[in-house]
Amino acid sequence: MFKFRRILSIAIGVLLLVALLPASAIAEGVRDDRLLAVMEQEAALVDAILLEKDGELYKRGCSPKETVDALILVAEEHPLVTQVYREDADTFGYTLASGVECVYDYVIMHGREEAVELDFSELMPAKGAAEKVYHFSSDNLNVGILSPYYGIDDGFPDYYFNTFGPIIAQYTGGNCSSFVGNSCNVNTFKTIGNYGTVIIDSHGTFYNGRSYIAVYNTTGILASDYTNGYAVALSGGGCGINGFFFDRYLGANALPDSFIHISTCSGAKDGLLPATLLEKGATVTYGYDNTVTVAYDIYMAQDIYNSMRGVGTGVEYLYNIGQAVDYAKSRQGDYDPYYYESYGEYTYPRLTGEERWYLPPGRFTLSDLDISVSDVYLAQVGDVTTFTVHPVHMLSECIYSFSLHGSDVVSIESSNDGFGRAITVTANRLGGCTIYITVTDKFYGGSITREIPVVVGATFDGALNIEGGNIDFITGGQYPWTIDNTSFEGRIVGKSTNVGVHSSTSTVSCTVDMLAGQSLVFDWNVSCEDTYDNLIFYVNDEQELMLQNGANPDGDGWVTDVYWATEAGSYTFSWTYSKDGSVSARSDCGYLDNVYIDTDVVPLYDVTFVDGFDGSTVGEMIVGEGTVLREDQFPYIEGHTGWIFDGWDYDFVTPITGDTTFTAEWTPRECTVEFIDGLSNELIGSIVVDYGTTLTADMFPTPPTHSGYVFAGWDYDGQPITGFYTTTVITALYTEAPPYIPGDVDGDGVVSAVDALAALRHSMGMLTLSGDMLLRADVDGNGTVNAADALLIIRLSMGI
Repeated sequence: MFKFRRILSIAIGVLLLVALLPASAIAEGVRDDRLLAVMEQEAALVDAILLEKDGELYKRGCSPKETVDALILVAEEHPLVTQVYREDADTFGYTLASGVECVYDYVIMHGREEAVELDFSELMPAKGAAEKVYHFSSDNLNVGILSPYYGIDDGFPDYYFNTFGPIIAQYTGGNCSSFVGNSCNVNTFKTIGNYGTVIIDSHGTFYNGRSYIAVYNTTGILASDYTNGYAVALSGGGCGINGFFFDRYLGANALPDSFIHISTCSGAKDGLLPATLLEKGATVTYGYDNTVTVAYDIYMAQDIYNSMRGVGTGVEYLYNIGQAVDYAKSRQGDYDPYYYESYGEYTYPRLTGEERWYLPPGRFTLSDLDISVSDVYLAQVGDVTTFTVHPVHMLSECIYSFSLHGSDVVSIESSNDGFGRAITVTANRLGGCTIYITVTDKFYGGSITREIPVVVGATFDGALNIEGGNIDFITGGQYPWTIDNTSFEGRIVGKSTNVGVHSSTSTVSCTVDMLAGQSLVFDWNVSCEDTYDNLIFYVNDEQELMLQNGANPDGDGWVTDVYWATEAGSYTFSWTYSKDGSVSARSDCGYLDNVYIDTDVVPLYDVTFVDGFDGSTVGEMIVGEGTVLREDQFPYIEGHTGWIFDGWDYDFVTPITGDTTFTAEWTPRECTVEFIDGLSNELIGSIVVDYGTTLTADMFPTPPTHSGYVFAGWDYDGQPITGFYTTTVITALYTEAPPYIPGDVDGDGVVSAVDALAALRHSMGMLTLSGDMLLRADVDGNGTVNAADALLIIRLSMGI
């Protein structure tokens, strides 16, 4: 109830603000904070409803087209939306009352799909190596990397600002500046002329014939950007900027001979953005004409940058940008294979402008290498522990070689995992040991050594069991669970390992025998993207529970759950951290601890969940005696138009002691009804009624009287009142009064005692007047004929 009233009050405030603004303000694009605030508030109100529906549809596994179909219906019914336009199966736009254009793009909401690793076998370099001429025409040596969706989709841009950007800066001799996540806003894009090389990695969309680069932080956006068509608001947060935006904010020669790499899905599809950048002086723009998938873009960029600096398979000389793109296409293919296979469309990298753009010669400084280690966990003697080492500047296998040795370890094995090294270490004692990694630059010579400490002392089963427990756990596959002792102040727990790997799962399981009435108890926790990624608990391959980020916002995230065996037998329990097709957030993993079987046998009871609106059953579960249910254990319930969900009739503290039914409670929304004078258009009065109320006579105010007119009733036909976002207006109707002599009931042209008697008899129910007689008898004009009218008539007949 509170949430709805807060949203309703905001909506009313927004509508009042819009009403106060002059109509010309929107048309002329006045750059003031009030107008922008109205636009943003309107967009937020509509967004909240769309995102709630989007999350519901995503959980159901709806396709992009099904999602867009449903969201269009929601948008069309919203009072702040004036028009809705469909772009394609994944995209639609809608116009708000303030004039701002908004776009919903399924790819931006749910991320780019990752391509499978491409096959490099039997691929030859492009023909015709470049002459060894080093030409770098830009006077600006600095490199700028703009990645506004980092932290929402961070796996992709890491390669740009950790790898490609620093390499280019080392060759140019300039500085590399990275603007990621919220630090990359609209103002950042206005200043790309500060860099000779610009790498833009973001989501992008194509709508209404224009391409847009998605920017999550809208700082720097103006109301006129929306009203003049330079930008659109994006559902889910942020905005999209197009070629007209850069034309507006960049000077005539703001990008002298700059190299600009654009990796933004459809952000360059319309050709306007590359053309605009070329007009501003850019030497070359490199982007895509449709959706970008991760592997294709990364491998394309790797081959392009390597060949431009003379390293990589089959490359003997420095290539210019045109030759480098040809070489990359020869290895990776002309178009993005994943997108073609998924959608049946060809998606080409685009290259425009001066193709003879070179990187100047340069070299790496090994001391700048950052060797990062992930997934180091505690191992017992004889067990193995696997972790990965990433030299951030490693672009291909030809650049570096590795050597490994260690103290207090049995063996060290290493293999290349595509972008780094997977190192398996077998320990020979409890306590600490050290791994030494030496990296040698094969191209220029020189080496560095890094030390990696590993702690030995716990078993995997020991980390997941309650202290003294003996359940055997199984994990494996591409992303097995591991041990974590750093996330919770020394608490040793199990942890999933598919961090940052979209469309993947990481599972741990156990199989135990149980009696009916016994229970499995466990603590679990998850740190991930809101709504979409989650940790799922299965019983005999059937999903039983789901844990999402923020399940215990008042504590440290840990939730204790219980499963009761309904019959004796063998049970297989599994916990799976499941990631969707895009976006990684927070620690991006699930945790498990303190698992045990409670051998006490307790009575079991049925719990039924009923929708109080229509009495339908919306869920069932079985719990043991004494259970106290949590709010997240109650089922999701569909809303009802015009009603507010007030929660369940349960206090979340009372234990279950028998078969129990819980009911979802609802409150009707409040609807405002205004009564308007049909002649003067003035407000007669207003009332607030519940949604669905049918008005009765006692709810209507007394209509005003007007000389020469007769009240003819209200324009209301008895329909229920259903307008809770808008006010229902009912108008008092009037007709012109016919000419007559007041008090001349019988119409003989004379007011007499006979007329007074007729009025009196009517008021006493002894006579029924109708039509004009009733109208002439109503001398005081109050709509009724009574003794007061009879008295007035007799006075008129007497001339007093």
